Amino acid sequence: MSRNRGSSPQPCGAGSGRLHPPGASTAREILSDVPFLDVLRRAAGPRSCYLVGGAVRDGILGRPCTDFDFRLPAAPTVARTIARQLGGTLVVLHEAHETSRVVVRCARGRLDLDFAAPRRPGLLADLRARDFTLNALAVGPLGGRPRLFDPCGGREDMAGRWVRMTGREALAQDPVRVLRAYRFVATLGFRLERGTRRCCRALASRLCESAADRLGAELLLALAAPACEAAVRQMAEDGVLAALIPTFARTVGIEQGGVHEFDVGEHSILAAARLADVLRRPEAFFPDHADRIAGYVADGPTRAGLVLATLLHDLGKPDRRTWGGRRWRFFGHEELGAELAGRAVSQLRLPRRVRRQVKALVGAHMRLLPFMQSDDPTPRARRRLMRDMAPHGVGAVLLALADRRALRSEPRFDDDGAALRRLSALLASGEGDPISRRQDLPVNGDDLVSLGLTPGPQFRELLQAIEELWVEGRLAGRREALAWLRRQVGASDPEPGVAGGPGGPTREGERL
Repeated sequence: MSRNRGSSPQPCGAGSGRLHPPGASTAREILSDVPFLDVLRRAAGPRSCYLVGGAVRDGILGRPCTDFDFRLPAAPTVARTIARQLGGTLVVLHEAHETSRVVVRCARGRLDLDFAAPRRPGLLADLRARDFTLNALAVGPLGGRPRLFDPCGGREDMAGRWVRMTGREALAQDPVRVLRAYRFVATLGFRLERGTRRCCRALASRLCESAADRLGAELLLALAAPACEAAVRQMAEDGVLAALIPTFARTVGIEQGGVHEFDVGEHSILAAARLADVLRRPEAFFPDHADRIAGYVADGPTRAGLVLATLLHDLGKPDRRTWGGRRWRFFGHEELGAELAGRAVSQLRLPRRVRRQVKALVGAHMRLLPFMQSDDPTPRARRRLMRDMAPHGVGAVLLALADRRALRSEPRFDDDGAALRRLSALLASGEGDPISRRQDLPVNGDDLVSLGLTPGPQFRELLQAIEELWVEGRLAGRREALAWLRRQVGASDPEPGVAGGPGGPTREGERL
């Protein structure tokens, strides 16, 4: 069976360790995107320095790269020299393996330059020990006539769009590489070769042996990819998702009935796929808010957090399922789900802002149902909801739509037009989330203190009330806002000349 059809991986033997010179220009083109190349060459001196791994892969694929790995003797010494010359930050990654990183910030943003000493005798031996054939690549030497080394057929696999392991031992010695395989499926749009997938499935239970922060970082990279749905489904089918989030496994087989065609687990996976579809073409669903949606998910961790919240939004259903006489009911599953999701993302050591985002979206996803199903909610109610959900009001709307479109195989419903109109009204209510416009309100906490109040819950209630009145245009300026506050707290009007009074000073630049 040919390699292009997903056959089991061929061993990377000595015979396959040939030099692939597609023309020296190809190797030079890859190196032409390496930043500070002259500095690197001078620092490495006569040493045999090679660019290896992902940077070579991305160069061949024409993808931007910000992480560059170099293999050379005396790597720590060269790393210190590079850090000093470029004004970068030196980080020792593994002292025993002589691996260091130099973090440089420049016009291209943050760049990570990793320097590692050879681990095995010979470049080809090091390459064959890497995780996947598409990473078993090198270009160099930097100081001589560069050539491209490809001992495991990585270029052939990339041409066929395959993610193929270099060997089972490569994955077994570092189980994080199992999760990385699915990350490449998501980020590159490649297919997982059959033998590699079987190996990943067999090793999935060993993910718990790896550091949680490494697993969390790989998961975020996978879920932030625009076409992550294939990887998500394969992770679920292969036991990887259950190994990362054991509580998710309990959702599989939990029948829902009613409007739901699928069990809880399948519905959740399908919801993540429906979300990915919405995010790829937001203008098809929310033409007036497409730019705002794109802005919300422009940040990778935020996009990944939204996908993860969608996957976990019904995590509480298995423990909240009761028979209601005619159908299953799941009262309070959103509160329990938020608690369970919060534990899961904490165990994966995800960034704090992502943990908060996931917990907030899971806990509030049922609040949007009446806003999507009826025209009864008032504009004030819509503003209050979006204010409460800030800064993730957009995410809440997107999750609600994905949840709806995953109720059954056919994502379209007769009342789609009305539902999208109502969700669009929610987005319009949250334009310029009020939380971000607090500085524009006519009064602030200092004014409340001047009225004799002490900071506490009443502060928040009064400022939120002022905010709603201000947004609705029912307060013309600072004077009216202060008068309204005095009525609420029973304070008397200040005498002329007192700050904020009829004859007193106002905020700088304000005219009443």
